[in-house]
Amino acid sequence: MKTTKSSQFATLALLTLLLFPSLVFGQEERPADRGSIELGVRHVWGDVYGRPDLPFQPSFETSKFNEYRDLRTGFFVRRFTLTLDDILGSKNYLSAQSRSAIYRDQSYLVTFGQYGRYKIQFRYDEIPHIYTNTSRTLYTETAPGVFTITPAVRSTLQATSGTNIPATALAQVSSMTFITPAIRRKGATGLVSYDITSDWNIFGLFWRENQVGTRPIGLLLNSSPSASATAGYGAEVPEPIDYFNNLVRVGTEYGRNDWGFQLAYVGSFLQNNIGELVFDNPFRTTDCLAPDPACTNPPPPGPPAPETPGPARGRMDLYPSNSAHYVNFAGAIDVGKHVRAMASITPGWLRQNDPFVPYTSNLLRLAQTGPLPAASLNGDKQTLAMNYTLVATPLKNVQLQAGYRHYDYNNNTPVHGFTGVQGDFGAPATTPFQNQPFGFNKKTIEVTGNWFFAKKSSVKVGYEGEWFDRAHRDVEHSLEHSIIAAVDVSPMKDLFFRVSYRHQNREPEHYEDEFSDGIECEAGALAAARAAFIFPDIHPCARRFDEAARIRDRADALVQYSPFDKLSLSAFAGTIQDDLNRPGDTNSPSPLNFLTGSAATTGPYYLYGLLKDLSYNYGFDATYAFSSAVSVFAEYSHEKYHKRMTSRYRAPAQGATGSANGCGANSAGLPDRGACDSANNDWES
Repeated sequence: MKTTKSSQFATLALLTLLLFPSLVFGQEERPADRGSIELGVRHVWGDVYGRPDLPFQPSFETSKFNEYRDLRTGFFVRRFTLTLDDILGSKNYLSAQSRSAIYRDQSYLVTFGQYGRYKIQFRYDEIPHIYTNTSRTLYTETAPGVFTITPAVRSTLQATSGTNIPATALAQVSSMTFITPAIRRKGATGLVSYDITSDWNIFGLFWRENQVGTRPIGLLLNSSPSASATAGYGAEVPEPIDYFNNLVRVGTEYGRNDWGFQLAYVGSFLQNNIGELVFDNPFRTTDCLAPDPACTNPPPPGPPAPETPGPARGRMDLYPSNSAHYVNFAGAIDVGKHVRAMASITPGWLRQNDPFVPYTSNLLRLAQTGPLPAASLNGDKQTLAMNYTLVATPLKNVQLQAGYRHYDYNNNTPVHGFTGVQGDFGAPATTPFQNQPFGFNKKTIEVTGNWFFAKKSSVKVGYEGEWFDRAHRDVEHSLEHSIIAAVDVSPMKDLFFRVSYRHQNREPEHYEDEFSDGIECEAGALAAARAAFIFPDIHPCARRFDEAARIRDRADALVQYSPFDKLSLSAFAGTIQDDLNRPGDTNSPSPLNFLTGSAATTGPYYLYGLLKDLSYNYGFDATYAFSSAVSVFAEYSHEKYHKRMTSRYRAPAQGATGSANGCGANSAGLPDRGACDSANNDWES
């Protein structure tokens, strides 16, 4: 049912809507009084047939059908709008909107103000997310973030041998608790804007979002099962979600014809109400360390079950509460008749000081680790973003532009020494490891020129240089040069061509290799290092794609044609070609392949990691307008990606002798790294 232009209905609807708020920020146009409502009654039904193996019928309303929405049987208000102008003879207006009112995907928006003077706005939204409705769990949440399993079930699983675990666990399903992991997001925004004069405005905004619910997460209680001979195991646990995101923005802006500025503060605050997740180990009721007798499972009738070393409980830290503060200044001014200067400066301060969790939840292993180096991280970062642009038009059809961008990411977090404990089971590390406060500084200079030689036709050429300085990374300094070119041509009114090209060359100054003896990344030096049994954990020729030397070529083309007013045709094509497989400089000057020349089964490679990253795309579209209200369109696009990378299998154990090819064993029976560190063990994908 829809009703419009009814004053009695509008008054009733307004009183109803003021209990709510929702949807898109309102417009500043002056509409006529109007209102509309779409409401009704619906009945929803369907079949859930994806899990015929279950002994129960999943609910249709919590199935994939309603993953991000809320369609239910019953009364509903699909949409409501109301606009009142010159309320009670004043110059004030009121605008209200709603969508999916009273359901879990509802939205409301209410705006009250006076055109050209002030605006007060309130918005409220909800979004559901259902992960699955076919889940059962052994766990019960006894406190926020604490999940337990009944002692009887844990004892049963602990006393079961590894081969019988699947059958025993399946037998517990009928007694498990049903659970529907889902998150509900609720967000509200309040906005106030006031024009002091026609040129000067002040504003304030506050946004708050709450997420509540659970989602499934898989956790291991010791080292990975695929790499452990000590019965590695884990559990899928409901991860509790209960946190608030808050955003505050206040500021002022002033603008004239030839100059203007903006000054604002932005604060972001995350408040997590559940700091950590603690859960029972399904397969152990006590902490233990093999071969301690306490690790032997309680013997059931018959032979005792195998030992399952590990902790009785698992623990995981959740999102830390944190804050970020930014101050933004932006301004623009005309310098003379042909030059305009623009600047933006934004310093930021980021803090995080959530308490550390213990090294391990295994109390027996925790007693061997010693105290934490600090109670919390005291995370402290400072950022500075600056952007300066100068635009000049020395001639009517020539435009020159110069820009400078600067970004500082200073990580002032203290460095601590931690004792490593792998998977709550492995022995504590004898050498402490330190957190690395990564930081960087990036400076970019860009100079371009545009010549507009005809209507809708121009030529653009330019240069861009990027200086990248990093802290606690493999490459401290790198420089990237870019050449830019583009041509726009419109030979006739209804035909348009655009072609653009960019060539980039990134050159790292030095790549920090793992060899402490100063051996460079090259085949001959690697052979000498192998003979001297110098084998770092990371291969010295391994390169990270975001830091390695790289040549990038990018080309794009576009054509648009309108043979007549109602029909528009266009086509595009493009490619990006990244080549990191370059000999010399920070890579090896000679191929690292085991086989070279005509006997090689693959092309030569000079580093380990990403070698090539190629992409291609093309497509077209057509649009036909039957009228100003009705049009049809068709479009097609095709993308192709190709990546090539190499790596090497290398055993982690120390060794001194071994076979020439493949991994041998030393006198202690451990894998021989000398044998493993061979190009015979290289692989490519």
